[in-house]
Amino acid sequence: MYTWSSKPLFCLFLLIFAALACTNTPTIPTTTAGQPVSNGAGSEASAVLEPLFANVQLDGNNQATIGITQAELQTAIDVAQTQSNQTMIQNLTVSFVDGQIHLAGTITQPIAGNVLVIFRPYVANNNLQFEVVSADVAGVRLPNALLASATSAVNSTLGQAATQLPPNIILVDVTVLTGSLQVVVQKTN
Repeated sequence: MYTWSSKPLFCLFLLIFAALACTNTPTIPTTTAGQPVSNGAGSEASAVLEPLFANVQLDGNNQATIGITQAELQTAIDVAQTQSNQTMIQNLTVSFVDGQIHLAGTITQPIAGNVLVIFRPYVANNNLQFEVVSADVAGVRLPNALLASATSAVNSTLGQAATQLPPNIILVDVTVLTGSLQVVVQKTN
């Protein structure tokens, strides 16, 4: 008589669970800048970019364009990753490509591979928001937990800094250029 051992059954269960976790189609969220960040690194990381927004100088038309370089955002993300105890996605790098923000990194669990999350920033109701255009690891859709980690990296840096505008100054537009992000602000009445 043949009996099933619990060890192979357990391994089969883990394999099925990992496959489901990696192929579960996550909702593609739109996030609003400045949402609370659970890892606690937001305020220190956004401090790298906050002066750009807090000290904005308007022109004669009561407008200004705030330029953020790829290197400045990378520095803010590096600070956030150093101060965070969240290690789901490691070695995060940022680049501005084709009007989008590319956030790349590596993971080792549930599978090893390279992660790429592509965001499209936009302004809606005077808030900086980020649409997730695509998110994958090793060619497979990114599980929700890893997507939340990547979204947190953008919100805790660029998103939080954008909330530091002086009173009566609002966000109007955002454009991603090669090597820089241009945020247009203006004074309200």
